[in-house]
Amino acid sequence: MGPKARVKVIRAQNLHKSYKVPREQPGFWGAVRGLFRRAQTIREAVRDVSLEVDRGEIVGIVGPNGAGKSTLIKLLVGILLPDQGSVRINGLDPFRDRRLCVREIGVVFGQRTPLLWDLAVKDSFELHRHIYQVSRRDYAAQMKELTDTFGLAPFMDQPVRTLSLGQRLRATIALALLHRPSLLFLDEPTVGLDVVAVDRMISILKKISRQGVTLVVTSHDLGLIESLCRRMVLFDQGTILFDGQVDTALSKYGSYKKVKLIFPGDGLPPDLGQRLPPALKLQEALAHQVEAIFTESEIPYQEVLRLIQALSRDFPRMEFYLEKPSLNDVILHVFR
Repeated sequence: MGPKARVKVIRAQNLHKSYKVPREQPGFWGAVRGLFRRAQTIREAVRDVSLEVDRGEIVGIVGPNGAGKSTLIKLLVGILLPDQGSVRINGLDPFRDRRLCVREIGVVFGQRTPLLWDLAVKDSFELHRHIYQVSRRDYAAQMKELTDTFGLAPFMDQPVRTLSLGQRLRATIALALLHRPSLLFLDEPTVGLDVVAVDRMISILKKISRQGVTLVVTSHDLGLIESLCRRMVLFDQGTILFDGQVDTALSKYGSYKKVKLIFPGDGLPPDLGQRLPPALKLQEALAHQVEAIFTESEIPYQEVLRLIQALSRDFPRMEFYLEKPSLNDVILHVFR
């Protein structure tokens, strides 16, 4: 292996995973038949997905609800066995080599926590020390590092049920790192957190990455992905639509601009929909405000300016803004 060769922490090839979903049969007799034999349909949660992650990367997986992100994570960590395809974590099969693989990975699933609800936080860490057979010397050193990184000291003696959501999440991620895994999976790690807590979590995760831990993050918090990750995977209906740098995604899918029109006091013109060309895609409409997106390949920039000038003559109080695309806009553009 050459000095510049990259080590593949994750190597997933041609993954498929389907579920049987109950299907209601119409009519009275359909309901009766359903008492004895349920009709089912096959739903493909993951379809022919291949993914490789290098050591030290921070990869963000984003997509709408039901896209299959959580199923993909469960396949990668060995909770589920793929119908087809293969997964290797540091060369190990996470399903068949589970005892060895669990020492290589840490997993956090949103607000679900392995912390013992009625016991002090420190008791959960002590239990995991025994589960992962961490020596007392290594445990003391790792606990000092985790306590400093995550700010655990003020609540280590408190019962888990008394912690705030942010405190519980910090303790959960710290617990997942107790055995020093080389790879950490975080499924929706900022759900329910306020802006301050999210900002603190981003700082913590960046520090963990600098210590050499590979991070795979799924999230609906696009600000988290944009702030934390350099690489982004857009996922929908069980397939990967884009896999590359965040900046590349913004460039590739963000070649459009957003125009925002505000009509203070007047409300939206009743004929506004007819005055907007079809290429100016309506994104959001409020009582006094409308937003639309466009690309210059669909509608010339000068035509948009002429439309704004015409509206300004008819509505002198109208305000308008032209904005750069955010990551939210990228997702909307991909999944529209």
